Amino acid sequence: MGFGWNWGAADEEDFLLTKAVRGTSDYQIFLDAYSDWYGHEAASDVIDGVFGDYLKTGELPHFVRHYARRYVEANPDPAQALREWDRRIERAQAIAFGTLVILVLVAIAIT
Repeated sequence: MGFGWNWGAADEEDFLLTKAVRGTSDYQIFLDAYSDWYGHEAASDVIDGVFGDYLKTGELPHFVRHYARRYVEANPDPAQALREWDRRIERAQAIAFGTLVILVLVAIAIT
């Protein structure tokens, strides 16, 4: 019988929303959250260990949960933030498609 906390879906949602709105990686959120909580940057072996534990267990550490909650509270319209994120993704996809078309045309012109 374990006595660990089950933080549930709300913390995971806050984490995912924070990551989506900021347009950054899980690892970067861990780095920023650590610095915010402890007041200094994490040593690479420390953050790598904590992040590795997260990858194995799926459990967010306390400082990441806190950081994500505060971020969501400071950005009260997550729907708007996600719409902005969707627009960024659409723009990136359009750029990637345009680049692919240009590469195909160049390849055809060369051959």
